[in-house]
Amino acid sequence: MRNVKCLIALTALFTAPLASAVTLAGTVTGADGSPVAGASVWACQLDSVHRVETQTDGSFSFADIDAAPVDLVAYKEGLTFGGISLYVPGMDSVPIVLSEGASLKIRVKSPAYDPLEGARLKSIVINDSIYVPLATLEENGLSLPRSAEDGTLSIGGVPKDGHVSFVLSHRRYANTTVAYLPIDDQERTILLYPGVALRGRVTAQGKGVADAEVSVLQLGSGGRRDPAVTRTDPEGFYHVIVKAGEHTVSVRHPKYVAAQPQRVSIADADSEAAADITLTESRTIEGRVLYPDGAPSIATPVAYWVDDAFYDGAFTQLQGQFTLRVPDVPGAIRIIPPDGFMTEAVNSIAVSGQLKPKTKLSPIKLIALPAVEGKVVGPDGEPQPNVVISSLDLQPPLWAVTDSDGHFRLQLSQAPPDGKASFKAEHAERFLRAQFEVTFPNPKSAEVTLAPFDPDLEKQPVASDQNDLSSLLGRDAHPIDGGMWFNSEALTLESLRGKVVVLTFWGGFDQRPVAVQAMQELSVLSDVLKGADDVAFVGIHDAGSDSVEIRKAIDRYNITFPVACDAEGFKTFEKYNIRYIPQTVLIDKKGKVRQFQTTGRLLELIKSLRREGE
Repeated sequence: MRNVKCLIALTALFTAPLASAVTLAGTVTGADGSPVAGASVWACQLDSVHRVETQTDGSFSFADIDAAPVDLVAYKEGLTFGGISLYVPGMDSVPIVLSEGASLKIRVKSPAYDPLEGARLKSIVINDSIYVPLATLEENGLSLPRSAEDGTLSIGGVPKDGHVSFVLSHRRYANTTVAYLPIDDQERTILLYPGVALRGRVTAQGKGVADAEVSVLQLGSGGRRDPAVTRTDPEGFYHVIVKAGEHTVSVRHPKYVAAQPQRVSIADADSEAAADITLTESRTIEGRVLYPDGAPSIATPVAYWVDDAFYDGAFTQLQGQFTLRVPDVPGAIRIIPPDGFMTEAVNSIAVSGQLKPKTKLSPIKLIALPAVEGKVVGPDGEPQPNVVISSLDLQPPLWAVTDSDGHFRLQLSQAPPDGKASFKAEHAERFLRAQFEVTFPNPKSAEVTLAPFDPDLEKQPVASDQNDLSSLLGRDAHPIDGGMWFNSEALTLESLRGKVVVLTFWGGFDQRPVAVQAMQELSVLSDVLKGADDVAFVGIHDAGSDSVEIRKAIDRYNITFPVACDAEGFKTFEKYNIRYIPQTVLIDKKGKVRQFQTTGRLLELIKSLRREGE
């Protein structure tokens, strides 16, 4: 599948209008499967938002959805928000489930701890999976509460025992991002900090541009980044409150070419900053993207870049057509084809020379994406089975294991943007490995020769967003308190003495790339080492999910090793002081914790601990 989150984020930059439409229908049900009537359903695309209500049978339908990614959000008072992101809308029936809702109570205060009235949520992410653009939905029929005179604010529509992240806004303060907050009965205090007034004017041909959208994005902030957004007045002036720091200012307007984002440095909260931006009249490039058989490629992202600067983008419509508004500057059209396809120029078509007011391109033909194949041999030239092949620079990452003749085959879903992809080959049991690279569109069969290496056993610096489990090293591992078990009867670490235990704390709701890669790696390694009698893989799922959700996550990653749902109260998580997931802990054959920094070297660490018992 495509990296939907990445593409949905990319749509925020696209300015080209969309003309074609498809029908999108679905149903909203409760957790018990019963229809939910009278629920509001919003379809969010680029700058357009559509709203309908479900019928008595829970059904809904949109007849004017563009052929482009869409975020669906559903809500009914007393229930949770529900939603789904679709890359190509128009499937027969989209299911959305709303469960019994809960409330999260916060109290909003200033740095002096004075209560703040009038704060509101700008957006919220529920269980790392459902993004709800609350400020946008409020403009389209959703009623949002503000903090009261005493600063209290009740956030509804959230699930019991889950967690949220959100952006809190106030007219006199800078937006504040709360990265993680568990949903329980405890009231939390959130502090808002004074912002800096950023002012400026957007002009074109010496005149102010009215109703231009100005987005200010702070650099260096992690996670989902919600920009401060405003619009210019009739004379082109704008005003927005932001935090001190480094920012980029972007402007969009349908009649003009988007200017390159302007970088602004704001020293402190006592200063003011200005950023004036000039727009230019646009030129248009029209084209079509077609499959090898001539059929149109629908909802394919197409963008115009000049060097590393993005200018405009669009999605192909029902006949494969697209229109880009671009400057009179040579650049390149970059395409993200459907899975399994690429262009002959590896998804980038150069545009050179002086551009006409309207340029029409010849149809852009897609070709089938070739597989990456090869053979792995040892230092003596003998074929090597059970060698783990992993990609180093692809998202999502790819994995394969060589067969008895040392052969492997990997099918990419997308061609790498620069036409090159790097891979690592590592023997599952011996300290042999190699790296190799393939190029597209015509990758040659890889001939990989493994070479000996020494494992990296050194302790690494612990980052601020990682668990520091240094105090556990060399000590007896804490017991597992599993509330329920999957793929196995209940296990104890005592029963696993004599084995290297690969203990991983995780949550199926976590769909960040780093989490997906970690769970895929565990699935592959547990499979390739399933014949080893001195290695055991065990997962500890967080206690905030029910058995159905956990089973779905286990199946999604094809996990065959034992998984325990942590006991109520997150007992095992607390024993190991786990605050960030996923987290893998390696326990040696004597039951002692030996490693917790395993990213990028898990297999070699496992082999090293196995060798200690020899």
